[in-house]
Amino acid sequence: MKITAFIQKLDQQYFKDWTNCKLQADDHIYTALNKFVKSRADFLPVYSNGQYKGAVHAIDIMETIFQKYHAEREKKYQLIKQVNCSLTKLKTLLNNISKSTTPVQRNLLIAEGSAIVEEMKGLLKL
Repeated sequence: MKITAFIQKLDQQYFKDWTNCKLQADDHIYTALNKFVKSRADFLPVYSNGQYKGAVHAIDIMETIFQKYHAEREKKYQLIKQVNCSLTKLKTLLNNISKSTTPVQRNLLIAEGSAIVEEMKGLLKL
């Protein structure tokens, strides 16, 4: 994600004697984050083709990165829950298959187990 969405209008006079890092309008947010860490600044000026475009605030970049991380973490957590539920169903089916007394009943349980395995393959993209 590029920093262009985070550019705010801020008077260029604030950066008149700026010797710290500067950002380019096409910089990635992780590049900007690295420059914020190095400069220890709250705002950094943004330029495009040598022209001042505005400034980016460190908090805006960090909030976006955190939201992205949180969304990915939540997605992984939901996947783990789904897989765990499917594994529990399979374990129960295996127990029932070993206890089944008729071939018809056993075949129905095996078919149900096969469907769960296919569902898990889809979840895990195998």
